[in-house]
Amino acid sequence: MSPASVPSEPTAGPGPHRTSWKLYRDLSQRPEVSLPRVGSHQAEGPLSGEAAVLVLFRTRPRGVEILLIRRAKREGDPWSGQVSLPGGRRDPEDPDLQATALRETEEEVGLDATVLEGPPVFAGVRAPANRPSLHVGVFLGVLRDGSTAEAHSSPEADEVFWAPLHELHASDREVEVSTPRGPWRAEGFHFQGHVVWGLTRRILLDVLARYGTELR
Repeated sequence: MSPASVPSEPTAGPGPHRTSWKLYRDLSQRPEVSLPRVGSHQAEGPLSGEAAVLVLFRTRPRGVEILLIRRAKREGDPWSGQVSLPGGRRDPEDPDLQATALRETEEEVGLDATVLEGPPVFAGVRAPANRPSLHVGVFLGVLRDGSTAEAHSSPEADEVFWAPLHELHASDREVEVSTPRGPWRAEGFHFQGHVVWGLTRRILLDVLARYGTELR
């Protein structure tokens, strides 16, 4: 996103809305970045591919928080029951991956584009280690402060929760996780009994490395 497309600064005085606007402005004005990819496959372009996720932030007095979900348990789903970001595969009706990220977020947690400070910011392409040909577009969004909309569970998301970024980052350590192929040792973030690992962890580490100053 170019700086010219960043929304104008709110005219109201200091307050919570201006806090979320400032975070969105700072994220939007960063040069576009291509996140490292897993595997040798190359994506077709920044807004083409097969899936997308939304890294959704909100501002709180204790710092920036991120929205995470625990996926519903489904037979045949390699990520069944895992903690992840809202998102999923691109539908034929989606004009681009930004639309995919927004549609999936609304379907999974009930939040639509009207509660965001502006259009999601493209942050690159990633791929899960167990599906290196699956190109996942990563987008950053900021929940508008003062919004009364609440994220909620759905048939696709058994649980929805907000986690402080600084607590997640500080909790990173090796842990044993359950996978369809059995127990696996991996690095993961820990929060209130949840483990964030795999692609979701790598995306968050990438975002923190790139946008750490803005997210403090």
